Amino acid sequence: MTAQEVGNAIRSRFATQVATPQSLLTFYDNQDSDSAPPSARWARVSVLFGESRQASFGSTGGRQFRTTGVASVELYEPIGAGDGAQLALADVVVSAFRGVTLASPSIVFASPNVTAGFRDGPWWKRNVVIPFESDDYA
Repeated sequence: MTAQEVGNAIRSRFATQVATPQSLLTFYDNQDSDSAPPSARWARVSVLFGESRQASFGSTGGRQFRTTGVASVELYEPIGAGDGAQLALADVVVSAFRGVTLASPSIVFASPNVTAGFRDGPWWKRNVVIPFESDDYA
């Protein structure tokens, strides 16, 4: 499996489990979020790859390689709206990924972390960080 396949699978899960059901304006890696209106809530999703290592030995085709990473979901809520709706949305993100295993490509999600919120321009921002491991065989 390639980095592109892993990224696509994570973005697809976010879209189907969170963005579409929540009618959430979402920007993905290398999309310009400058068009986000200051009166709307929105999200930015990034897939950040970490270390890759050989997880098992064997002959060609039977060796397992594991890559770690995080999916970072930045949630933006207009200032003055309070944090209740944003925390509820963070819970939706956590539920969509916590302990989930995808078969193809092989991705295992660990327990997401919800960070403290802070002001970012006209929005209140909070991150949900979702650790994952993906496996490939070569």
